[in-house]
Amino acid sequence: MASLGLVTAAPAMAATIPPAAIAGVIAPATGVAPVTTITATQYTGVVTWSPTVSGTFAASTAYTAIIILTPTSGYTLTGVTANFFTVAGATGGVTNQANSGVVTAVFPATAAGLAVVSTAGILGVSAPVTGGTPVAAIADNGQYTGTVAWGGSPSTFAVSTSYTATITLIADAGYTFTGVAANFFTVAGATATNSSGSGVVTAVFPATTTVTIGGANLAIAGVTAPVAGGTPVTAITTATQYTVAVTWTTAATTFAAGTVYTATIILTPKTGYTLTGVTANSFTVAGATATNSSGSGVVTAVFPITATTIPAAIAGVIAPVNGATPVTTGITGTGYTGTVVWGGSPSTFAAGTVYTATITLTPTAGYTLTGVTANYFTVTGATATNSATSGVVTAVFPATSLTVVSTPGILGVTAPLYGGTPVAAITTATQYTGVVTWSPTVSGTFAAGTVYTATIILSPATGYTLTGVTANFFTVAGATVTNLANSGVVTAIFPTTITGGTIVSTAAIAGVTAPVAGGTPVTTITTATQYTVAVTWSPTVTTTFAASTIYTATITLTPKTGYTLTGVAANFFTVAGATATNSAGSGVVTAVFPATLAIATPISLSAG
Repeated sequence: MASLGLVTAAPAMAATIPPAAIAGVIAPATGVAPVTTITATQYTGVVTWSPTVSGTFAASTAYTAIIILTPTSGYTLTGVTANFFTVAGATGGVTNQANSGVVTAVFPATAAGLAVVSTAGILGVSAPVTGGTPVAAIADNGQYTGTVAWGGSPSTFAVSTSYTATITLIADAGYTFTGVAANFFTVAGATATNSSGSGVVTAVFPATTTVTIGGANLAIAGVTAPVAGGTPVTAITTATQYTVAVTWTTAATTFAAGTVYTATIILTPKTGYTLTGVTANSFTVAGATATNSSGSGVVTAVFPITATTIPAAIAGVIAPVNGATPVTTGITGTGYTGTVVWGGSPSTFAAGTVYTATITLTPTAGYTLTGVTANYFTVTGATATNSATSGVVTAVFPATSLTVVSTPGILGVTAPLYGGTPVAAITTATQYTGVVTWSPTVSGTFAAGTVYTATIILSPATGYTLTGVTANFFTVAGATVTNLANSGVVTAIFPTTITGGTIVSTAAIAGVTAPVAGGTPVTTITTATQYTVAVTWSPTVTTTFAASTIYTATITLTPKTGYTLTGVAANFFTVAGATATNSAGSGVVTAVFPATLAIATPISLSAG
């Protein structure tokens, strides 16, 4: 009888345990739970670990296993030699005493920092289904990700085919496949195998089966509601699970208006699919009432009465008129309603403008756009275009009428003055612009004693026209003006320019200062560029200005050579600190100054 591996008596005829290798005790790996029991043909055993393991093996730790073997019936430890047993991976040594089942196995230190992958179930790889699409990768589960390769590289799974998936797992940071047992991983619905310490998993699935037609394929696509003028469809091959043949009641090359049509649709399952299990009236056809028997692919689809193509002439959209408000809604005709969008989004139509209307028609009940040919629609007064079977119509109208120019006064052209510079263009007006040429030709500035004629050529602004302008309609200040009817060529003849020099243009008379009590009056000034100045005072000043007196200066300006006072405006001149006046064309300026200040009387202090 054996106790704790020590043999005290052996049954007669018992055989000594011969196999030296103790199976089932594997080298510790970081993050893996330790083995605590083993079972072999000739013995069972319990395993304890030192240092003690709490849950899983720690990293960077050398573990020793104490294995106590108990012989099974018919076997004995008597005869076992010292250090007879071996344990795979115990590189630090395996020892036992003679005739003893107590085995000490010293393993190398576990890996530093890496945990052995412990999630066996591989998610995301499902059993192939006929017509299904193979997955190519699995999602990260916290310990690893992976790629999936399928035998035969199918784009979709075929029927009655056994598929093998080769799943290559990639360990996440901090994890390792070292320490993973052989055939550790599992894949739902498959027989999975892997080598020890490997993340390459082979998953063999059972053969795919025939699938009952269903899901999105119950809606039969491609059989559309009949439309007057449309061509009936007779076959469809684009369905995933079946092919389609269609016959129509009252067969014709095109559908007639006002007719109820019934389509008999015969579905033939494709490989891997069956009608067995299809319930009654499970198929649908857009726009029809569809029926089918249980397990049958013969579908009857009854459509409503066919619609009529809407008429070609679009009513309610009229040609733009200058100043009118565009119509945008409320377009109603036989078989449609409509909206209108105008190019440029005008609030009112401008003159001389080409407008384009984009008209969008919506068929009313019983009418359709099917049967509408390209450029089918018409719009009164416009060139209309549209695509086939489309209710979007582009209508281009001719330009709206122009507004006759109604502003006679031409601004910006002033009477020539000797020494002045001629303008070459008028001040731009709302209704027109203009360029100006002079006769005789002006070289730099206007000459004296000359009659100048300005020829003004007007160009109408957008939306305006000169057609309708009467003869001699335009005016230019200071000139005799003529123009022909319907013409923008305007002739303006000005009076003779002044002879004698350039008109004095320096208004501020410098050097005449406000009187101050005790101050000496100025009588002449010669520093001005355009004139000399003589000044007399009233009341007369004998020597200096008196206190508390209002003085008036009479300033006589004498133009210097090349200058003239002819053309100077009334009250043109100014004098600092005074109210100044002068007559038009005159150099006699009257400047009235405020009263001079009173002289203070000295305070006389007497001794008390």
